Amino acid sequence: QFWLRRRQRPWCAERFELPTAQAVDTRLLLGAALFGIGWGWVGYCPGPALAAFAVGAREALWFVPAMAAGFWLHDRWLR
Repeated sequence: QFWLRRRQRPWCAERFELPTAQAVDTRLLLGAALFGIGWGWVGYCPGPALAAFAVGAREALWFVPAMAAGFWLHDRWLR
């Protein structure tokens, strides 16, 4: 946040939107654990996975559809 305080406003938005939640709950811990397990298992987090998919990296060709399926399942589960 040090760098944020030096600027009046962000480059591409009207104002800064900093997170206000500070609670560490089960949902946060499970999400972090799943993210870490997935990253450690295949070596990708979502951004680089999409970039690798765009250039046809073999691992990303199965990882990105699996990631998209996980996003979809998560969305359905929360509804």
